[in-house]
Amino acid sequence: MDIVKCYGIDPGLIDNVSCGIKEKFSPLGEEEKTSVKQRYSVNEDYFFFIGSMHPRKNIVRLIEGFELFKKNTGSKMKLILGGHILWDDDSIKTTMDRIASKDDVVFTGRLSDDELKNVLGAALALSFVPTFEGFGLPIVEAFQADVPVICSNTTSMPEVAGDAAILVDPFSVKEISEAMKKMAANEVLRNELIERGKSQKEKFTWQKTAAMLHRCITDAVRK
Repeated sequence: MDIVKCYGIDPGLIDNVSCGIKEKFSPLGEEEKTSVKQRYSVNEDYFFFIGSMHPRKNIVRLIEGFELFKKNTGSKMKLILGGHILWDDDSIKTTMDRIASKDDVVFTGRLSDDELKNVLGAALALSFVPTFEGFGLPIVEAFQADVPVICSNTTSMPEVAGDAAILVDPFSVKEISEAMKKMAANEVLRNELIERGKSQKEKFTWQKTAAMLHRCITDAVRK
C-alpha cells in the first residue's frame, strides 16, 4: 500500500476502507447504447476515459496509445475523453496537433451525472491509465455498468481491479495500444471481464464501507 511505502507505517496499524459505488451506474440496453453512440461517436464503438485532465491522469500517453492502435489496426473506433482540461493544457494540445487520428479523439468537457452514466455505459471499454491513483473510482463504476476495463498496473488500481481488467504499464504507449487492440478484437474476452467485474464490484458497496468504518472507529475507541 502507498502509506506503507511512503511513510513506513506498520501495515497492521492500517485499515483499508474503500469507496462504494453510486447506484446510478447500471448497464444500458442496446437501443440506449445506439442513441449515445449516435450523439458522441458518429455511431462508432469507442474507448472512454473520465477524470480531470491532470498530468497524473496520463492523457498524452493514452492519446498516443490510441493513435498507435489506430495505425496498427485501421479501426474506426473513437476515443472519448470526459472532463475538463485544467492542467498540462499545452502538452495535450501539442499531442492532438501532431496525431493523424485527431478527428477520432472527442473531448466532451464536464459531463452531468446522467451523461456520464450513459457515455460510460455505451463504451466498448473504459481506458483508464493514470500514473497514480488513490483509489480509481471509474474502474468500479465501469464494473457496475457492465463495461470492461483497461487500467494501470500501478498504485491502487491492481487492488481495485483484481482480475477483472487488462492491466498495463501506464508509461508504455505500446502496452496501452496492445490492450486496446486485444479489447477491440476479442468479444469473448470482453464478456469474461464483464463477468469478473460483476464479482469484483461486490467488494465495493456502501454497506461494506459503513460496516468497515464502524468497526475501525469502535476498535480505535477500545484501544
